[in-house]
Amino acid sequence: MVYRLKWHPRGVEKVFSGHVKFGQIVASESEIEGDERFADLRYVLIDFSQVASLMMSNFEHDHIVAMRIGAASTNPGIKYAYVCDTDKWQQVLTHQQNKSRSRFLVRGFQTRSEAMQWLFE
Repeated sequence: MVYRLKWHPRGVEKVFSGHVKFGQIVASESEIEGDERFADLRYVLIDFSQVASLMMSNFEHDHIVAMRIGAASTNPGIKYAYVCDTDKWQQVLTHQQNKSRSRFLVRGFQTRSEAMQWLFE
């Protein structure tokens, strides 16, 4: 499997590895948003540090943002923290921030510990 979910009280981690495609991202989003614990979530930690490639068009990326905007109407308090090479992923993160129009918080970090610190501020 390209991703795995690890649930915590009030949060969930998504760890991706290998070559990630749009359908796998959608599946992970749907799995989280469809879970009974979704209403209580306060954070999603998305770890892309072991991803070799991400195959997703701008249109497909907009689809993910739209899913999150819809989910934010049910649970507006979720923060999204990415663990990734922030230089490499800065365009994706900026795109997501601009498209979300501040309906949810998103930020990228070099390490898991930095991400966790921000999530629990």
